[in-house]
Amino acid sequence: MVDSLDELVAELDVDAERALETLRRYDDACDPDEFDPHVLDGNATTGIRPPKSNWAIGLREPPYSAYAVTGGITFAFGGVEITPGAEVVDTRGRVIPGLYAAGNSTGGLFYDNYPGGTGLMNAAVFGKVAAEHVDDYLAAR
Repeated sequence: MVDSLDELVAELDVDAERALETLRRYDDACDPDEFDPHVLDGNATTGIRPPKSNWAIGLREPPYSAYAVTGGITFAFGGVEITPGAEVVDTRGRVIPGLYAAGNSTGGLFYDNYPGGTGLMNAAVFGKVAAEHVDDYLAAR
């Protein structure tokens, strides 16, 4: 933990000047009322992109700390349409011969939300189905 943003940025493997500019722009864009993490509090930013619509609190009070993070994508809610046999369907609703898909590249299984773990199960089940159909497709050639 450090007492200033300058100190914080100096400890990171980042472009310090650009990081400080970004942090200060964010800080200047915040004008929060009372912070309440349990409700949509309307503490928004103004003048930056992307805008933040709730829980935008400034960086005005030390101490500061930073943590290395990375994004994790479970799966996309969109993708190519497939049949129960994992065959890819074109935009006219016709199967594309010899093209199969499973997992994150497929769509149509979930809408708005999903039960945990089902993205991996989609890949496992349709991956097996696709592999079996590919084997049959290649054997027939």
